[in-house]
Amino acid sequence: MEFRKKLKTRLYVAIAYIIIGISITAAAEIMNLENEFFFAYGIALVVCGIIRVRQYIKLTSSEENIRKQEIAESDERNIAIANKARSWAFYFYVILVGVAVIILEIIGKAEIATAAAMSICALIVLYWISYYAISRKM
Repeated sequence: MEFRKKLKTRLYVAIAYIIIGISITAAAEIMNLENEFFFAYGIALVVCGIIRVRQYIKLTSSEENIRKQEIAESDERNIAIANKARSWAFYFYVILVGVAVIILEIIGKAEIATAAAMSICALIVLYWISYYAISRKM
């Protein structure tokens, strides 16, 4: 029953995406913003929300689908693969952006280099906070 609750929470998050996306799009239109970023971002949230709602409906259409999804999400091998993929993504992001910061500094793009360096710092601080929180729970 707890997995059904988890799925329902995901549905509510998807609906929230749709509502937030519509709100951002409407606000961008009402305020006549010349920057199309907000309009596009709002539409992207709506589309993502609709896709997630559709996935939820398909997933909960039968008990068999729910059972398969629960097994897929609780399987130790899948969990280990997901954790390893996140670990690699973190590592490669830090390395690639670190190299990009050096290159950007060399070619005189200090503002962009600073923003990229700050993103690495923020990611590492987030990692430390997460590590501390998880280690306290275990």
